[in-house]
Amino acid sequence: MEKINKITKRYEKEINNLNKKTLDLENRSRRNNLRLDGIFEKPNENWNECENAVKEMFKKQLKISNEIIIERAHRIGQPKEDKKPRTIVLKLLNFQDKTKILNATKNLRGTGIYVNEDFAKETMESRRMLWEEVKKLRLEGKYAVIKYDKIVSREFRK
Repeated sequence: MEKINKITKRYEKEINNLNKKTLDLENRSRRNNLRLDGIFEKPNENWNECENAVKEMFKKQLKISNEIIIERAHRIGQPKEDKKPRTIVLKLLNFQDKTKILNATKNLRGTGIYVNEDFAKETMESRRMLWEEVKKLRLEGKYAVIKYDKIVSREFRK
């Protein structure tokens, strides 16, 4: 019986390691992805029209003048009956373009358009749970953000 327990524990540990590796690979495959919410959706919109809407938003709202290379842009899920626009998953060719877009999102305040990084489901859930801690740290007057799936916090510089 003891031998079976040892083998079981070894396999459980191996499964946990494989799950961590799989999650890491999924997040790495999404490294150049962004999720865009609040961009108007035309009826029967195809992927080309979706990509053009994203490029137009980059020029008008984000004021990014140089060409960002989009590998793919598509909406996720089925069209909703309430006509609310679906989320766009945007795959960029360059990580630098993603950084440039994220840095320009301050221009979107008040527009109803939101840009977020794309992560695996498990990572999104862990980030969601970390938000309460981030809010608490900010109320204490500290600088706090979530980087990947960890909280980065420090005192504000004076």
